[in-house]
Amino acid sequence: MRWNSTYLMIKSALIYKNVFPSLRQRDVQYKRVPTEKDWVLAKEISDKLEVFYLETLQFSGTKYPTANTYPPNVCNIRYVISQWSTSPIEEIRRTTLSMVEKFDTYWTDFHGFMVVATILDLIFKMKVIECYFPKLYGNQTSNDIKKIHDPLLRMVREYEGKSKAGQTSGASFSGDPTYVSLSQSIMIPSKLNLFSQFDEYLSFTPATNKKTELEFYLEEPVILTFDNFEMLRWWYANES
Repeated sequence: MRWNSTYLMIKSALIYKNVFPSLRQRDVQYKRVPTEKDWVLAKEISDKLEVFYLETLQFSGTKYPTANTYPPNVCNIRYVISQWSTSPIEEIRRTTLSMVEKFDTYWTDFHGFMVVATILDLIFKMKVIECYFPKLYGNQTSNDIKKIHDPLLRMVREYEGKSKAGQTSGASFSGDPTYVSLSQSIMIPSKLNLFSQFDEYLSFTPATNKKTELEFYLEEPVILTFDNFEMLRWWYANES
């Protein structure tokens, strides 16, 4: 139930491995000295539970953003646990089954807006999701990735709508009202509109879907470094 505290207790015990036999010589009441097999198991468990301890420390950071590391950390933990099911040690395999069940109870579904922070991290974007999800969910990967992508797309469209509404309400045309349509942009009077046929053609021609800034962002490669990269500082410099 308390994986981190279990890790710390076992880690402490391993340091004093050579003390336990001496304790039996000093205290006749002490009869349950760990066997070599016990120590092998203890070391195996300690190495595995260290994953949770280190991830917890990262989540608990206060001097750097942590929301962007939420899916990568959770995916990594889940993937690591799944690998333990093939351990040659029976106790590890048996314990892994209950750990997977408990883990999935709380962490199977990702909160969409929490994942947005990860997508906006240039180190991860959608690539970290595309990396882990096939290993965790198999055939359901495409649907689960779509669930992750959609909340961000909705947010972008919402902000675009607000931005366009603001531009429309604040825009005004103070020129000659005879300038219309395409000719309006190049300031040709309507009675001399040389582009009327082209204007009419465009009005009945379906617009080609242009890529959004979000699509361009996701298609660009991730930043291949984890050292000294400050995500918030990058977005501050590139906020436009």
